[in-house]
Amino acid sequence: MSDYQFLAINMVRVWLIDFFFPGKMLCTGHVNEPGVSVERCQKKCVVCEMLVRGQQWGSGFPERVDQRQECRMWNVVYAINCIRCKKMVYVGETGRTLKQRLKEHEADVRLRRDKPIADHFCGVGHSQDDMGVCVLERIQDGSRWNRKMKEQGWIQKCGTEWPDGLNTRTKIDNLLNF
Repeated sequence: MSDYQFLAINMVRVWLIDFFFPGKMLCTGHVNEPGVSVERCQKKCVVCEMLVRGQQWGSGFPERVDQRQECRMWNVVYAINCIRCKKMVYVGETGRTLKQRLKEHEADVRLRRDKPIADHFCGVGHSQDDMGVCVLERIQDGSRWNRKMKEQGWIQKCGTEWPDGLNTRTKIDNLLNF
């Protein structure tokens, strides 16, 4: 299948999902489609392991993910999924490297800090090994405002706003929090 055919088929599928299930667009696809790859930085990188786990399960991640997945990427919007729950639970953004930001999330879980992501992955039947991650979009314009706007759009598309997900800030809080 050519890249053009693949793109055309996915565009029709996304349009149909959006038409029949408004507000749920992009949240039922498979990430392990041809062309999406994880490039590991080293053998024992915790974040690279999360990226690999994020690619291995079949439902909950959006169709339109960045084709390249690396812990060294910066200026990105990313999603954290729960492999056990088989759903996306959080959408975030960072201007730093994905590795720096996700190590903070990983530490929150490991140290059982009082934060929504830690509460979820430290909950009954869950562990840090259930956490996967995926780069949703690289932001070419490095402005924080642009990242926040893109993040808010992905939160809405993927339904990760509280109580369905772990994003707790309201739209206005997210945009005003500079």
